[in-house]
Amino acid sequence: MGSVLGVAVFGSITASVFASRMADLAHGPGRPAGSLGAAAALAHRADGAAVLHAAASAFVTGADQAVLAGTIATLAGVLIALRTLRSRRAPRQAPVAAEVPARPEILVPADVTVSAEMVRD
Repeated sequence: MGSVLGVAVFGSITASVFASRMADLAHGPGRPAGSLGAAAALAHRADGAAVLHAAASAFVTGADQAVLAGTIATLAGVLIALRTLRSRRAPRQAPVAAEVPARPEILVPADVTVSAEMVRD
C-alpha cells in the first residue's frame, strides 16, 4: 500500500510540474499543454526540436521536484523513527554489587557432628 501511494504522489508531483512548465510554452495555437504524447505529436509538425527539448526539460524538472519531495519525506520518517525508538529504550542501570554477609553461615548436613574446636570465631 505504501509503495503504491508513493508512486501516486511522486507521479502527481511530476505531472503537475510538467503541466505547469508546458503551459508556460502554450502561448501559440497548437502548443502542448499537458502531456509528453502531445509534445511528441506536435514535434512532428513544426519546430519539433525546440518542443521536444522543452518537454524533456519540463519532465526532468518535475522528476527532480518529486525526488526532492521523496527525500524530505524519507528524512522526516527517519527523524520520527529515531525519536520514537529512543523514547522506548529501557534506561540503563548501574550494576548492583551482591551483598556478602560479614559472617557467612556454614550449612552442615544433619548427620554430621560439629565440635566447638571446628568452628572459629
